[in-house]
Amino acid sequence: MWILKLPLRILKSLFPFSALWAINCVYTLGGGLPRGYNRVYFQIPENRTNYPLVQDVSLNYGLSFIRSDGRLKVTDSANAYLMIKTEITSYLKSPEQYDNTGKVISYRLVLSGKVEFFDLKNGKEFAPSANITGNALWFPDNEEEESALKRAVEDFYRQALRYLFSQTEW
Repeated sequence: MWILKLPLRILKSLFPFSALWAINCVYTLGGGLPRGYNRVYFQIPENRTNYPLVQDVSLNYGLSFIRSDGRLKVTDSANAYLMIKTEITSYLKSPEQYDNTGKVISYRLVLSGKVEFFDLKNGKEFAPSANITGNALWFPDNEEEESALKRAVEDFYRQALRYLFSQTEW
């Protein structure tokens, strides 16, 4: 092997970098889930708000975000070990910034709800349910509300996955 032919002083100097690389991999990948539990069924989110747009966006972009994250494989309920169940309980638009005339130039969109992770294999709760909040800034002069809502949904599911992968019970 070519590594064995390197002088010992070079190998010693590479050790701290390899240790940092290993620590970064553990941090990035998190503790992981038990074998098979990366196959998930994404249940259609329940929309308890009065905004029909929240239902469509939370389904399409929540599912899209989970797929693009790459740590979980979305599948049907028959092949999944884990189910993600979401209830969106509120959607708020609050003025964030004003111009000199008092006109609102940005809003903070806040999407709140509850996420449950259910163990389909064993028929029980996989992790305690969590109250999650996702938010985004919306600039109404530059974009449609739906674009900002997509970012809020992505943030919501980013927080949900962070919660899931932070659990150390397994």
